[in-house]
Amino acid sequence: MKVIYVILLVTLFVVSFNDISYCQETVSADQLLLEEAEVIRVAFQNYLNKHIKKMPLILFPESKIKYLENLRDLMAEEYFIVPEVRNVTFKKKEKKYRIDRDVYKNMEFVFSNFLVKGMPIDRVSINFTGVVLDQERLNKKEFRIMTANSAIFTMEVTADELGKFIHDEAGKQGTIIPPLSVDGKDIVLNGMMKFMDYEGEVFVNGTTYVDKKNMMRFKIKKCKTGKNSVPGFIIDTISNMVNPMLFFEKFMFGLTTTEIIIKGKKIFLIAEAMKFKRKKYEVKYKSKSLLKYLNK
Repeated sequence: MKVIYVILLVTLFVVSFNDISYCQETVSADQLLLEEAEVIRVAFQNYLNKHIKKMPLILFPESKIKYLENLRDLMAEEYFIVPEVRNVTFKKKEKKYRIDRDVYKNMEFVFSNFLVKGMPIDRVSINFTGVVLDQERLNKKEFRIMTANSAIFTMEVTADELGKFIHDEAGKQGTIIPPLSVDGKDIVLNGMMKFMDYEGEVFVNGTTYVDKKNMMRFKIKKCKTGKNSVPGFIIDTISNMVNPMLFFEKFMFGLTTTEIIIKGKKIFLIAEAMKFKRKKYEVKYKSKSLLKYLNK
């Protein structure tokens, strides 16, 4: 009887120990998602390091004025930095038809910095919808989108902080740009300016917009030098000199600037690629019925 009792105790101990070991080795669903997000983050960072070799943000892209060309070259050479991916979040679709792939309902990448070294940013992100990733490449820490419904890039900055950054960096080059602020939906420059051949007090009020070529332009509504209003024909001449002001050249995933929004003290730059022009992802099977079923 004692022998049986001892055997039962030993058996119970072994089973309990195995259960404890199993619990310790089990990874929660949340942990698996975090690990998956980190794999995607690393792969996307590798993609950026490989494909963004030079500054795609072009200052005064069509200008032939030597002074502005020098500023464009300076920005490309001295201020370019590869974007750094801070984190990734995503939500998957339930698998209804395809058993061999994950479809991400949305996937958002948030950046720590973006292209311009030292520029103060509140938030920069790119959000994809309906994403299918190349899993084979992902396993090799490579990032490739098989298909996606849309992609929206958003950069959010505070006007005052951006204005201070521009003012401080311009000063290092012997140029003076007055403080930048927002008034409703308008951008205002008010103060001392030393730019090209002009030096003196200015007041400039205007709006930013994106033209049909997806270039950012600045429309001057009002301009004063000291207490004197600048005639319209001179304003037109100035506008032609500095416009377009900004352009994303060969930006990742074919994103193009579509809108600039001013809300409160914030400025939002929006770029979109509404539909990816990529070959539809399909699995090749010998069975026609299985192929038809999986690719519904």
